[in-house]
Amino acid sequence: MYFYIKSRIFPAAFIPVQIDEFDPLHQVYFRRLSSQIVPVTSRETLMRCAFVCWWAFSAVAMLDSAHAALSLVSVSLLRFDEPYEWPPIFGSLSQAWSIRRFWGKFWHQIVRRTYTNYGEWISRKVLRLRPRSLPDKIFVIFAIFLFSGLSHAAVSWQLGDHCGWSLDIWWFCANFVAGLLEVVVTQLLQAFVKKIGQKSRLEWLDESIWSRIFGFVWVFSFMFWSIPKWQYPKLYCHLGDALEQTR
Repeated sequence: MYFYIKSRIFPAAFIPVQIDEFDPLHQVYFRRLSSQIVPVTSRETLMRCAFVCWWAFSAVAMLDSAHAALSLVSVSLLRFDEPYEWPPIFGSLSQAWSIRRFWGKFWHQIVRRTYTNYGEWISRKVLRLRPRSLPDKIFVIFAIFLFSGLSHAAVSWQLGDHCGWSLDIWWFCANFVAGLLEVVVTQLLQAFVKKIGQKSRLEWLDESIWSRIFGFVWVFSFMFWSIPKWQYPKLYCHLGDALEQTR
């Protein structure tokens, strides 16, 4: 499936791909919607959509394949473990109708416990925040995303990505901000609805299919905006280096 999509959809469906399609100008999308100087094209929009889907699929395929291979060795060959000790590391994408649910219900939780422990230690031993208080909870969640960004940045640097490694930190922190924004907006909306006496209507809306649809649109829109801003600079740099080596 991985190689089929790569050979038929992305990047195959957009070949030939030009380096200019990943330049700083094309890393911006929404601010260019009203611009007539370099207008947004349908090809650019479709490429962004395909790129977002390709990023998610490739990440899931890579980690899930490694998990499956290790479980096969551990359970079937070496017989160290039982099958129940190797549960799936990814949840259902149908549960990802918010940024918080994307990371909490769908995405893998491999490093969550470790980074949570680091965050709690810093929060409670260094910053002296009261355990389980609101500032403590917010900081621990922030620490999880920050450490995720730092670890990805370190790996990127080690692999020779000296152009956009710092964007790994930016992207994970941006996801934290998006999740925090969801909490703030939800709390404000609940307070407003309660004030006007429409709490039952909000509960109905929260459980309706329209709420889920809006949530999926929001998550995809955030990824549509943020993933190219994170990955396009890397592609632009690597393609530029490749062109320099051919001269």
